Amino acid sequence: MPKNNKILILSDTHGLVLPLKEIIEQHKDVSAIFHCGDSELMNFDPILKNVHVVRGNCDYDRSLPNELFIKIGQHTIYVTHGHMYGVKSSLDQLHARAQEMNAEIALYGHSHIAKADLKDNILMVNPGSLAYPRSRKEKTYAIITLNENRQHQVDFYHLGTHERLDIACN
Repeated sequence: MPKNNKILILSDTHGLVLPLKEIIEQHKDVSAIFHCGDSELMNFDPILKNVHVVRGNCDYDRSLPNELFIKIGQHTIYVTHGHMYGVKSSLDQLHARAQEMNAEIALYGHSHIAKADLKDNILMVNPGSLAYPRSRKEKTYAIITLNENRQHQVDFYHLGTHERLDIACN
């Protein structure tokens, strides 16, 4: 694996296909794309062809998994929507599940709030929402640059301009 590998994280698009397509086209340099649920699209939708997708509470396609564990090089990534782990009130259950599975990164959605938290060497990232953002007006997505030393860089972007936003990691 190269020293820096980028992954694209999306969530809570709620049926919006054109923004998904725009972002995927804008960031062809990423090595993997993750959708953290509530796409409201069917698993076989062409836009999701090369996307790792989990099922959210607004997804009706039962063929979508509730969680995924993906290895990218030496990095283990856990992906879930978050509704089954109470992420709107606490990240404790999500953290415990990621820890149980030896994941160093946990990706989730559900709250529609773009944020990144680091706890006990587990990076937990919510890319926000492309449809209905909360806590800020910008519709957001995230890119994580994976580093071999596990000092990952999380950048959040505005859908309209694709400019980087200043959102700190807690």
